[in-house]
Amino acid sequence: MMDVLFRSRPVRAGLVWLLIMAPLCVLFWLQWRSLDGFEAASAQVLKQGSRALGEQVAARIQRDFKSPTFNVLERVDHNDVRELRLDTIAARLTDLKRHEPLLETFFLWSNVAPGHARDVRFFTTDGHAGAPAAAVNRFAADPALSRLVLDRSREFASIHANFALAQITYESRTYEVVYHLLYALPERRELQSFLGFMVDSAWLRDAYFRAIVGSEEVAQRQLVGFSPLLVSIVDDRGEEVFRSGRSLLGEFEDEIRFPYLFYDVDIVESLAPFRPTLRYWHVRTAFEAGSIATIVRGQTNRQRLLWIIVGFVAAAGVALSARAAIREVRLAEMKSDFVASVSHELKTPLAKIQLFADTLKSGRVRSPQKLQEYAEIISSQATKLSVQIARILDFGRIEAGRGRYEMQEIDVRAVLSSALASFEHQLSQNDFDVELDVPEVEVPLNGNAEKLQQVFENLITNAVKYSETTHFLHVKLRPVNGHVRVDFTDRGIGIPKGDQRRIFRKFYRGPQPRSKPVTGSGLGLAIVDHIVRAHGGRVTVNSAPGQGSTFAVILPACSEADRGRAS
Repeated sequence: MMDVLFRSRPVRAGLVWLLIMAPLCVLFWLQWRSLDGFEAASAQVLKQGSRALGEQVAARIQRDFKSPTFNVLERVDHNDVRELRLDTIAARLTDLKRHEPLLETFFLWSNVAPGHARDVRFFTTDGHAGAPAAAVNRFAADPALSRLVLDRSREFASIHANFALAQITYESRTYEVVYHLLYALPERRELQSFLGFMVDSAWLRDAYFRAIVGSEEVAQRQLVGFSPLLVSIVDDRGEEVFRSGRSLLGEFEDEIRFPYLFYDVDIVESLAPFRPTLRYWHVRTAFEAGSIATIVRGQTNRQRLLWIIVGFVAAAGVALSARAAIREVRLAEMKSDFVASVSHELKTPLAKIQLFADTLKSGRVRSPQKLQEYAEIISSQATKLSVQIARILDFGRIEAGRGRYEMQEIDVRAVLSSALASFEHQLSQNDFDVELDVPEVEVPLNGNAEKLQQVFENLITNAVKYSETTHFLHVKLRPVNGHVRVDFTDRGIGIPKGDQRRIFRKFYRGPQPRSKPVTGSGLGLAIVDHIVRAHGGRVTVNSAPGQGSTFAVILPACSEADRGRAS
């Protein structure tokens, strides 16, 4: 089937190429289309990851903001506050601090504890830079700050509030303050004591948000295999309080808001009439490498490039394999033609020899002229047969890599004259106009005379075979720049440009004359090329269809050193 498909028919060869390449193209197209789905899925994963991180950070901040009010102020024993049992309260606060990142400064006051001053006492757990009291892990007094805290507490006590929020500025620092007021029982009319905590706004910006953004929880939310996620905290005025990377004031993926409130937003109505105005801050997230579309496109572009390379390599592999298969099939076809042609060329002289030998043997030929004529025919056919056999043997040695020749100094003129002499009868019979241009002096060459004569004879044979209407042969021999060049020019059918490189391949036969078929094995020019290369030279062709051909054999001339060794 392959032999039929590739029998020098471009349409069928193109069909085979289509059959080979079509599945590969379909596979490539399907994979290319699947990258669009991969882009959408990757974008969805990145979007979900970005939003999940923003929601987690916002939820963590809200939890930390409202936790001290209910998990500290309610868990400190109120009787200890009324009695100002400072050591007991200090131990309790130190224990609670492990679970409350915002609990830095705690305060309390009581007017019922016997023998105690009526100033507010402040307790600082870690002694951070924004703490109003100098003492660490014990209570201390700060008269100036005490007056500010007491003044605000009287406002809240006038309306019998249980919890109250305030903002106090002290020594150029702003504090968010939460009160829990305790009244005399059972009427709850007289303020007996209060406790609360203070949060330094600057400390929130400088320390707390940094710790939140850099926490292990955030690190665990990073998406493996993708660009790092960035987090930015933006206040209610649109300014970045803290960010983990580049600014997200411009482009960002997600924005989750949270109330900047140290209380439960769901029950903030209970703080009336001193209900605070809700301020919402935001957690913004984005990817370090840019937008999700940019990241996804970058990843799929790499995969697209990889698939292009894979497709190119696969196509090249298929193309080379198909080309090799085509060449093998064509080579097999040419070998088959070669066997048929050689068989014909061997059978023809054998048949003639047999015919004329039988005629002579029968004794029917009496005339001496006929006897001479038949003897010459038998001799010429035997010579032709010997040439064909020698050519095949030469090709066998070439194929086996044993095409080595014994070299000696020869005169190229003599070799060329001998080759022309062997074709004198054939050229004369075909009315060839032969022009010979050779130097008057010897043209020495280091080579093998027999093989070079074979080269010249093969080129003369081609000129005879492929000349249709104009029978002309011009042979020119001349030394050129340290080389010997022999040109064989005819006015035959010519050779197309695309075939000029192929005619030196084994079994290849060029275009045929329209007037008559040309027999041959397709080995002549292949043997010519091999012999010339073995002599260190090259053979070229200059031709065009309908304008004849010029074959040039270029061989290295015999150097003075070679001539000295020969003498």
